[in-house]
Amino acid sequence: MYDFSNLFFYKFQFMLELIVAESLFLIHLKRRDHFIIRAIIAVIFCFGTSYCIPIVSYDPFYISVMFFLLFIATIAAAYFCFDQPFINIIFCLIAGYTVQHIAYSIYQLIMVSTMIDGGNSLMGYGSSQSWNFNVFAFAIYLDSYILTYIVAYYGLGAKIKNQADFYITSKSLLLVLFIVVIGAIVLNSITVYSADATDRRTELIVSFIYSFLSCFIALLFQFKLKEAKKAETELEIVQHLWKEDKEHYELAKENINLINIKCHDLKHQIRAIRMGGSTDMKNLEHIEKSIMIYDSIVKTGCDPLDVLLTEKSLYCAKNKISLTYMIDGEKLLFMSASDIYSLFGNALDNSIEYLRKIERDKRFIRLVVKEEKGMILIHIENYFAGKLNIKDGLPVTTKGDTKFHGYGMLSIKMIAKSYGGNAYFGYKNNLFTLDLTFDAKTSSK
Repeated sequence: MYDFSNLFFYKFQFMLELIVAESLFLIHLKRRDHFIIRAIIAVIFCFGTSYCIPIVSYDPFYISVMFFLLFIATIAAAYFCFDQPFINIIFCLIAGYTVQHIAYSIYQLIMVSTMIDGGNSLMGYGSSQSWNFNVFAFAIYLDSYILTYIVAYYGLGAKIKNQADFYITSKSLLLVLFIVVIGAIVLNSITVYSADATDRRTELIVSFIYSFLSCFIALLFQFKLKEAKKAETELEIVQHLWKEDKEHYELAKENINLINIKCHDLKHQIRAIRMGGSTDMKNLEHIEKSIMIYDSIVKTGCDPLDVLLTEKSLYCAKNKISLTYMIDGEKLLFMSASDIYSLFGNALDNSIEYLRKIERDKRFIRLVVKEEKGMILIHIENYFAGKLNIKDGLPVTTKGDTKFHGYGMLSIKMIAKSYGGNAYFGYKNNLFTLDLTFDAKTSSK
């Protein structure tokens, strides 16, 4: 037989609060097939579990265990509905549970402080079978939960997008955060169970303030952990790209030097043949023109940029892309060779990747490096007809051209910052522009 006490009905209220709070963080995640059907089954399962878990004691420790079992049920339900790694599910559900308890603490803090309903708000954990409805108390309840959930969603939940990984690899640290939250909830259960709203009002107020602060700090720390791990992972990826760019630069430089040597020898051989008159002149002229492109080494005064531009010029010529430049390469010598190669390589690769897919008459890239008014300026522009948005200082397209928001652009920004410079991305009049600025005095040191 079920004891239809206040706590029995509160189980369902708690489950509803918890599902809504967890949904704030799950809503943007990738869903499994037939999501609507799965969600309906999951909700039925959660409320069915609420009904089935018996109330064998009103001891605060048993109540805490009961709430924990209800939380476990939502974990199974969420994993059933969302196609995400298990640790991502846990991350979102811990955040949801924390937000639910923050809202509960705020509501009870207001109620105990004002005593609007004479302390009846604390009767939810009780064994009595009466429920005194108070309009003002209900209004405060709705306001407390709705406002808390709105702030939690727009402050944190909306930042969780459809990602394959939240970069959370420290499972032990996530467990510690969960234990902190559970500890606050258990302490709250003990206090609510043993304290009378009238006689021990101060004790209750202190307890709810503690519950609010501990859960709030844990929630902020949880998301700071996520962002810090994301930044660390992105840095590792960019550093790996820089290493690859450095190796690519050395290989490209070596290959171009070998090509130059071969072409130089070929020109001498052709000249000797031409002077001997033993070969058809038209064929010789054709051969000479064919190898001239390999002898057209770019000379800007910056060796790594010369290697890169020579390599990219050949690729652009092959793909009918016009690459023009006005470069004072000596202004770039404050940067390492690998950084120069990586910075300009990423910028040109993004432009080339887009241009080779459009009409030939719109395939152009313009590159300028100069010093002006005490600043070293780098300007790169190319035709671009897509829709471009800037987020977190980096360009984002809405037509699936995700290279404009890839690690290449992040690498450019990080390299500029490492030399005290700034990177600006823009779009106007069908031109995508990249501008980098460096202080000439600082760069010359």
